[in-house]
Parts: sequence; C-alpha cells; structure tokens
Amino acid sequence: MTKTRESGGIVHAEADHTFVTYGDDLLTAKFNRRQSEAGFDYNFTCLNMDYGYAKRERYAFSDNQITEREWKSDKQAYLYHNHNARLHYFHQEKEMHYFHAAVQLQYFKQPHDNMTAALIAPDTANSTQKTVQDRQTYLMPSVEFYYERNLPGKQLLALNLVGTHTSNESENHFTNAQGQAILSQGGTDQDGKKWSLIGEGYYEKEDGKLNFSAGIKNTWSRIDNHFRTPEESRTLTQNNAAEAWMELSRSSEKWQNRISLGGYAQYFEENGQSRWNWNYKFLLDLHYAFKGNSSIGLHGGFDKNSPTLNETNSTLQQNDTWLWSCGNARLKPWTVGNVQFNYETYREKFNLQIIGNYSYHFKPAMGEVLRQQDRFIQTIVNQKAMQDLTLMASATVSLWQDYLTLQLIPMFFHHVSRGNHYTHRLTSWGYTGSLSGNYKNWQLAFQIRNQFKLLFGEYVQLAQITDRLMLSYSHKQWLFSIGTNEFLGRDYKCNEYKQLSAYYGYHEYNTAPNGQISLKISYTFPFGRKTEARNQRLQNSDDGDGILKPR
Repeated sequence: MTKTRESGGIVHAEADHTFVTYGDDLLTAKFNRRQSEAGFDYNFTCLNMDYGYAKRERYAFSDNQITEREWKSDKQAYLYHNHNARLHYFHQEKEMHYFHAAVQLQYFKQPHDNMTAALIAPDTANSTQKTVQDRQTYLMPSVEFYYERNLPGKQLLALNLVGTHTSNESENHFTNAQGQAILSQGGTDQDGKKWSLIGEGYYEKEDGKLNFSAGIKNTWSRIDNHFRTPEESRTLTQNNAAEAWMELSRSSEKWQNRISLGGYAQYFEENGQSRWNWNYKFLLDLHYAFKGNSSIGLHGGFDKNSPTLNETNSTLQQNDTWLWSCGNARLKPWTVGNVQFNYETYREKFNLQIIGNYSYHFKPAMGEVLRQQDRFIQTIVNQKAMQDLTLMASATVSLWQDYLTLQLIPMFFHHVSRGNHYTHRLTSWGYTGSLSGNYKNWQLAFQIRNQFKLLFGEYVQLAQITDRLMLSYSHKQWLFSIGTNEFLGRDYKCNEYKQLSAYYGYHEYNTAPNGQISLKISYTFPFGRKTEARNQRLQNSDDGDGILKPR
C-alpha cells in the first residue's frame, strides 16, 4: 500500500540582472495541506542607468514670433526601485466551495531623475542649463476576499471584495540658468491619497450547449489631492460607479458564438460639483472551426467610454518656462466601434495566424495644445474622430524537426486623428523576427523587432529597432541564461516621441546604453504534494486612477 502525502509545496527563486544597470528578482513560496494553501510572492525591480537626453521644441507666440529651442545633455543618472509583495490563502472543499483571501503591498520609489542639458536658442547669448529634479514615492496596500460556490443544476455564483489605499508624493522642478544668473524656475509638488472599495458578483448557468452568465460591479472611491503648482490648491473627488452586464454563449463541434450586453452608470463629485455619466457595451463574437485544424473568427461591438479621473482633473502643472499641462473637467464620454477578423491554421511544421482590426472613435478625448497669453497648455479635449486599421500575420515554421524554429510577424498600421483644429494621418510598418535552436538542455534564441509608430491626437510614439540574443541551459530544477540587448551596435533610442501642433511641437528621445550583458538564474524546489492552479472568475483591482503624477 502506498500512502499519499496530504501536504507539500513549492519554492521558486529567480534573478534576472544586467551588470550594474537593471535587476528583476522574484521569490515564490506555496505550502499546502489537504484542501488549503498559503503562499507568498515577492518581486523586486530596480533600474540604475545613465540616460542621454535630447529635445527640439518649437513655440509659436501670439505676435507671430516663432522660437526654436534645442536641449542636449550628456548621459546622466536615472534610478527607481519597485517592490511588490503578496500574501495569500485559499481553501477548497471538493468542488462545492472555494475561498481566497490576499493582502498585497506595492511600493515604488524614484529617488531622482536629475538632468542637466545645454540649451541652444536664438534668443540667448550663451548656452544655458536646465536641471530637472523628479522625485516620486508611490504606496498601495490592498486586501481582497473571493468566494465561489457551485450550485445544483450546473450553476455557479462568485463574489469578490477589494479594499485599497493609495498614496503618492511627487516633486517635479526645473531651473534655467545662464552662468550664475537664474533665468526661470518652476515646477509642481503633489500629495495625493485615495481610498477605494470594489465589490463584484458573478452568476453562471450551463444548459447543454447554451451558457448564460451575468455580473454586477460597484466601485466607490474618495480622492484627496494636494497641489503646489506653484500656488497651493486642493481637490476632493468622490466617485461611485455601478456596472451590470449579461452574456449568452452557444458552442457546438464547429461553432462558438457569444453575445454580451452591459450598462454602466458613473457619478462624480469634485469640490462640491457633481455630474453623471451613462455608458453601454455591446459585443458579438462568432467563431467557426474547419476540418484540418483551421478556424475563422469575427469579433465586433460598441463600447462607450468615460474619461478617467486623471483626465478630468483640471489643475495646472508647470513643466517649463512657457509649457504647462492640465486635464479637462468638461470631458464627455465617447463611443468606440470595433471589428476584428482572425484566421488560424495549424499544421505539423507550419502555423499561420492572420488578424485584421478596425476601430472608429466617435468624439474621443485626445490631446490638444492651447495658447493663452503666450502660455502653452497641453490638455485633453473631445475631438471629432479617430480611426485605426491594423493588419498582422504570424507565421511559425519548423525548419529542422524540433531543433530549429523560425517565426516572422509583419505588421501594418494606419491611423487618422481628426481634431477640432487639426487632421493628422500616420502609416507605419513593423515586424518581429525570431530564430531559436534547441538541442537537449540547450537553447539559443535571437529576436529582432522594429516597433511600429502610434498616433493618438497630436501625439506620436516613434519606432525603434531592438534586438536580443540569449543562450539558455536547463538542468533538473535549474535554469541558466546569458544574453545581450542591442548587440548589433546601434544607438538605442528609448522613449522617442513627437508632438504635432500649430502652437507647440517637439521631438524628444532618450538614449540608453547598448550591448549590455544580462544573466538570469532560476531554481525551483518542489516537495510533497503539488499545488493545483485555480482560475478565479473575478480579478478586481484598483488602478490608482485619480492620483496625479508628474506629466
């Protein structure tokens, strides 16, 4: 007779580091006994890297004068630490009851981002200096409870409750000087606190090939933001949002169809003034499977979106001598229509997936630059429309049995932003290519990617080619990897953006070191009975919206 162990667990540790600059460490431990499990997860990410900074600006003043400025800097330090810890417990009684509780703490600290750059402008006799001091501390503890119960007649009921507290303190200051003389100073200090409580219920009923589900969700939050911009101000916001939805799906050997309908009501109260937003959501999903491991799908729907609390906060923040930023308290909800087509086929040595997506935004909230008495304000306004067309194909080919595999992903994007005072179009191409070789416990992988351009309003995120080479070896519970980024020797530009505006425009990017060597080591120690993964139907969490950060 063999005795089955009723307890056990697993411990997993992982470290991923580039030398000096970047680190990502993970520790996971799970211990189970009978129908219960307790676990702990801790993830620490840090960055300590020298970034170069370059920016070209264009200001159009009310007297028709145009001033162009160019900032250039040597590589200077950028540093941040991010901690994420989670303690959880669950108990499952056969297939009838499931209970889960967790406590989580997220802590982010950016001690400094000090940048000194030479300013080249036609109205300065000599180069001046710009020094930015950006400090930020972000703390978010949360508690969550989840309960799931199977009812007679293939029914299921799930309840979820999440309480979160968020606090954020940030400083963003700049100084322009010519020699020892200070030409201009400014900046923004912020201290924000948020309390939120989220409750959600889910019901599901299965009847043969038909499946019906419905859910309700309520979010309550209170936000207290304190600003010095440079004048001192305070905003108190209370938000209450209720959402209800239902979904009907039907599946057969060849067809999988789904239709979903939802409604949403949101109440805002900010400094004594209140308003309501009413939203809806409609979704239709059709999927058909052919013979020979091929399928085709069509997905479409309409979704009415509300602006976030950050977008509606109209407190001015000073970024530079002339440049300011703020939200817009008069933003209105907007509707997004979306249609997506996909085709998949799987063969012994070849897999192909084709995806086409088109979306149309009716009066979306997008960026715009306003000029007020030669003060340039970056804000958000309901514009006319925005269109996005995306085409993508993914092909995976086994070149030599399981030893050598090639994957190619070409992408095409076309964007149109129609504002109240502008129209911008952008067409871009992108691709991802990877080649991996496997032999026994060894793997060698190479990836190159040309990131696509994105357009949103008058804001453009530019493309960047990146590459990575990684060699890995696994042995029992151990995994060792060594690799490098940008080993082809290009000057890597990260965070590259453009602002397209009649009043204010810029092109900005940072440069990061290339050719860095990274080393990754992981170890997994299982003992006793293995843990069983459990997928919860509800995953509520607060995103921290409403706590302002430096723009």
